Amino acid sequence: MAQRVSALIARIEAVGMTSDAEISDVLERFLASASPANGAKLVARAWVEPAFKALLLEDASAALERLAIDMSHWAPVRLQAVENSALLHNFIVCTLCSCYPIALLGPP
Repeated sequence: MAQRVSALIARIEAVGMTSDAEISDVLERFLASASPANGAKLVARAWVEPAFKALLLEDASAALERLAIDMSHWAPVRLQAVENSALLHNFIVCTLCSCYPIALLGPP
């Protein structure tokens, strides 16, 4: 896969669509704000503020915006927060595809 990505980047650079420096700049800016601390901050805030928890469960995007966490990246992402209860435990399996929440969990 890495070879295929490198080949694609080389072709894009060869036709002048971008440069190695531009790609590096975009990645550095994005990864600088991507951290597991963002997810921890989101959950901790929901634990201590009932109104924020209600917002997170109703409109996770608005909750992210309130904490200035930017989930936008190359693929459309809609975050849905769910809550465990005595009768229901949610289990999430991530395949590390393009919707992986790097901004909340950091790079895989």
